[in-house]
Amino acid sequence: GTEAGDGEDARVKSAIGIGSLLYDGLGDTIRVSLTEDPIHEIPVAQDLATKAMHLWKNNELKDTKQPSEIESEWIDPYRYQRRASAALSLSPKCTIGSESVPAVIVASHHPITEHDAIIKDVCRTQTLQKDSKIEGLLLKINSVAELSALSPLYDALESVITCFVLELGEAIDLSNLESFDWPEGNLCGITISQSLKAEDSYYAAQVLKFCQQKGFNFALACSADDLASGLAEQLKPLSREGLIVSGELAEDANMHPLGAYRAIAQALDTHLVGVPLWIRNTTAASLEDKDYYGDRLLESSILSGALLCDGLGDAVSIETEANLERATSLAYNILQGARARISKTEFVACPSCGRTLFDLQEVTQAIRARTNHLKGVTIAIMGCIVNGPGEMADADFGYVGGAPEKINLYVGRECVEYN
Repeated sequence: GTEAGDGEDARVKSAIGIGSLLYDGLGDTIRVSLTEDPIHEIPVAQDLATKAMHLWKNNELKDTKQPSEIESEWIDPYRYQRRASAALSLSPKCTIGSESVPAVIVASHHPITEHDAIIKDVCRTQTLQKDSKIEGLLLKINSVAELSALSPLYDALESVITCFVLELGEAIDLSNLESFDWPEGNLCGITISQSLKAEDSYYAAQVLKFCQQKGFNFALACSADDLASGLAEQLKPLSREGLIVSGELAEDANMHPLGAYRAIAQALDTHLVGVPLWIRNTTAASLEDKDYYGDRLLESSILSGALLCDGLGDAVSIETEANLERATSLAYNILQGARARISKTEFVACPSCGRTLFDLQEVTQAIRARTNHLKGVTIAIMGCIVNGPGEMADADFGYVGGAPEKINLYVGRECVEYN
């Protein structure tokens, strides 16, 4: 992987580009290229290789489960085409599906009863993240008492975030939802999320009907097989308004996480055409215990990035990271790295041949400091023209080493200033 740049952005792009191929079983040698001291490239490459080997060995040693309905390659691996999905309003301020960019949902790791901690986390994150704010706040509801704690939190945050996503535990059922006194507001939407199996098909249909009556959305978490063997049949006669589907990977599921999401997308296009897909990065989708942030970054980037490059995904959440600000930033960085949603300046950086004596790290940081506010603009910093033409072809502006202490400036592919 070359021209990745530096910092978290570079690691995200390297994981998407290299990791997605490794997850598909491709690759015998890898090279990570960062605009940093070369020694920093080695741990990233080693981590990507380790994750690939872990996945490959698991699939060799176990009778890996395959989705029952997949018979042939469904996604064209040679060209990009976004999966068609219907527009769905998470709230009056946020639409997903159709031509809309994927939304960012972030999970709070505080119990919903800890109002002060949640409000503090959300407000700090929304203040610091200028063009990459939380859109959906995911809250876990494990009891009727926790459901009752929603109203004051909703009142405090309805003007700060776009929508609430309530993930229901097994102790909450439809009767609790029907008897609850729901908060009223014009700024926020509410999405009910629940993990269900094929045997819960009738119940799933009733929850969807309830959500449609209330003006809520229903996020159904399920496997491709459960969708195909019961859930879809019950949901198909109903309106699909407000329905979203996400992957459900049981903790002990013997399933390739990337393959599981592709299978869900194919099952949707077979049985429930146009229903948006929510990519959830959870501990169940991980390959091993993630003991530091770099692990979580790489695994989320590979899974979400590969799916986004397949054209899949209308919403993304990073639920393995407890720090709300980092989880939000990582989700936006993955979307940017996969070119699914641009929220900041894009930097392309590639080292030089030795003749220009070009300090790429120093120059990249100087240019970043001056241009980091140019949302949607791509700037290429090239050590020399040998690396330049192909790798900076899509950049809006280029800064290219020409000779010792000389640079050339480009607008698009045209050099406008020499030496």
